[in-house]
Amino acid sequence: MKDALSLYKNNILGTVAGVAAGYLMAKKLGFQNKLTVIPFCVVGSILGATAAHYITSRKGVPTAAMTK
Repeated sequence: MKDALSLYKNNILGTVAGVAAGYLMAKKLGFQNKLTVIPFCVVGSILGATAAHYITSRKGVPTAAMTK
């Protein structure tokens, strides 16, 4: 549980962007009930935090052009 929460705490911008994207996706698909919008926001937050973590972790990795 501690590791799962640290992903959210370290990538707050990605989490917020994921929640917003999940909300907009639910509204675009026509879901109006609060209970049907919440799962979209949860999945969006997970995907947003994971994407932000992947982007920041790949930032310092040397490429083939750097090693030559």
